[in-house]
Amino acid sequence: MKHLKHLRIFQNFTSTEFKAIENIALVKSFKKDEVIFKFKEKRKSFFVILKGQVILYIYFNNSQE
Repeated sequence: MKHLKHLRIFQNFTSTEFKAIENIALVKSFKKDEVIFKFKEKRKSFFVILKGQVILYIYFNNSQE
């Protein structure tokens, strides 16, 4: 969780809010080219990328963008 405190989006969080995040947070690694989630798929969590990069693909009329 120490990584999150340095991110701008979390800078104004209180210690109580960080505790709440710690209670539900998971650290997960993904392999290269692994799909994290699919468009319109119901998600139960959000991701904070600590290392690496993510490529987002959106399909319009059977064409990838």
